[in-house]
Parts: sequence; C-alpha cells; structure tokens
Amino acid sequence: MDVNNTVRWNILLKNSMKPLIVGHRGMGTSVEGGISHYIENSVESFLKSLQVGCDGVEMDLFLTGDNQLAVIHCKNEEGDISANVQDKHGPIEEYVGDLSCLSLKLPESISNYDHLTNKTPTVQTLTEILDNISKQISSDKAFVNIELKGKKKQIGPQVLEVLNKYQLPFLISSFNYEFTEMEGTLKEFTPKTDILIDIIGNKEGIPLGLLVAHYEGMIYLKLDTLLQLSHKYQAKWLILDQNVQIICPETNKPVKISSIAAKKFISKIHSNQLYIAIYMSDHEDDHETIMDCCTNGMDMLIVNEVVKAIEIRQAVYDSKTNIYF
Repeated sequence: MDVNNTVRWNILLKNSMKPLIVGHRGMGTSVEGGISHYIENSVESFLKSLQVGCDGVEMDLFLTGDNQLAVIHCKNEEGDISANVQDKHGPIEEYVGDLSCLSLKLPESISNYDHLTNKTPTVQTLTEILDNISKQISSDKAFVNIELKGKKKQIGPQVLEVLNKYQLPFLISSFNYEFTEMEGTLKEFTPKTDILIDIIGNKEGIPLGLLVAHYEGMIYLKLDTLLQLSHKYQAKWLILDQNVQIICPETNKPVKISSIAAKKFISKIHSNQLYIAIYMSDHEDDHETIMDCCTNGMDMLIVNEVVKAIEIRQAVYDSKTNIYF
C-alpha cells in the first residue's frame, strides 16, 4: 500500500474545516437548468472551484473505445460539449465506450454556450486535467474525487496507473458496484457491471467511495446495509444523494440523511471508522440542507453552488468553537 497517499489524506483532513466542500464537476453543473457559468468537467471549472476555496473537486470519468480516460458526464443537451454524442439516444453509458476519445473531443458550436464564462468546449482526458490541477494546488490543500462511470471493468486499474504519477490525495467513487445480495430496496437498482471490484484494497492506498442514488419508490436505508456494503468493498466513504432516507436510531423512523435528525446515524457511521458524504442532486443547493450538514457531523458535501456552501460553513464555524476533523 502506498503510505504516501494515506499520509496525504491524513494531512488534508487534519488541516481542513468540516465538512469538506467539494465542487460538483468543478463549479457545479452546467446542464440544462444548471447555474454554473463554467462548462462542467472542464479544467477551467475545476481550477476556479479550487481558487474560490473548495477542498476538492469531483469529476466523471469514462473509458472510451480506444482506451482513453475521458472526463465527461452526459450529452450536450444535458451539459457536456461533444458533437458526436448529439445524435445518440439513451444513456451515455450505452455508447461512449464505443467512441474514440478524439471523436469525443470534436466540439459543438460554442454559440450554444454564450452564458458560460469559459470557452473551451471540448472533452478533456484525465491526464490533461490532472496535469493542470497538480500545477495549481499542493497535496495538503485539496483532493480529487473521481467517479468511475460506464460499463468497462478495466477502467479502475487503468485509472490507478494514471494516479500514481501525481502527488495528490485521490478518492475513487462509483454507482457501479454489486449489491444484489444486500437486503432492502437496493436490489432492483444494482448495475450490470461492477467496476469497483478490481480495485478493492488497491496497493496505491486510494480510498473507495460507494455512491448511493435516490430512486423513485425507494424507501429507506438501514445502517447494517451500508456497513455490509462498505465492508465488502473495503470502502472508506459512503456518498449518498441528499434525499436518501435512513432510519433514525433514536426514533426508528425514516429521515433524510442530510437533516439534523440524522446526527445519531452519522455518529454510528463514524464509530465504524467510515466517512459519510452527500451530493447535491438539484441544480440549486438548498441553504437549510447545507446548514444542517454543517452541524450534523457530515464529513463532505459535493455541491453545485460552491461559494454559497463555503460561506455557510464559515458562518457555522464562526458560531462554534471547533468543527475541524
């Protein structure tokens, strides 16, 4: 195991205010209805979020048909800039793995993005982005959360090879892992491809995060279910949609993980040596949700409105004696 990566994480957590504020795709989503003035998943967006004070950035990663690691989330009408996915139908996971990285880089007309600040409308590779980020920040100031997407299992080992070249704290997360044997309402949502399984306990010492979405018809999550999942994947982070409901240990009733009422549940997560985070699924982040997560023990917030989140956290800190890790 790479002790340096563990050390980098320990230093970052020791020096950071709690919860960590992470820029969702940089300065937030630029999808239809999004509010970011920076193209999501672009170098400019990532660098801007770090410049304004984020503790880290989150990005989406696919393995292309020619085995390149492309940072992209979805089709143009949903935010990203690639002319060659415009005529495709269905989820991007169904076809991005068959396209070359060069074809993904073919930009669409920037005239559609007049509201955006940066004008670099092209998909970029993981290496291109990390080369830029690593020049701008030190390892004790920020980290990179890489979400693995798609249906190619080889993406995990390939990402580890790239990350070895950089002296930054990294977190690898995904929705694509196996949980069919778990009890509860997760069964029907299990993905077809487990892309975390080949990097469990990786020698690089890069922690894994299990992403949990909120689905229509989904009821609630039990603590035991999450602990079983984290144990199976040796995951250090549980990253839940802000709207996911859990069972409150005090009342035995369902409450949102992002609410004050989830404080005892979060404490139990911590007692199992795990970290817990939420990601904001809406374009505009709710002020009260951020406030609650700054006081209920949450370890990390992945947000779209990074400046607002940083200001709220500072206000909460100013009203307390200590909210450091």
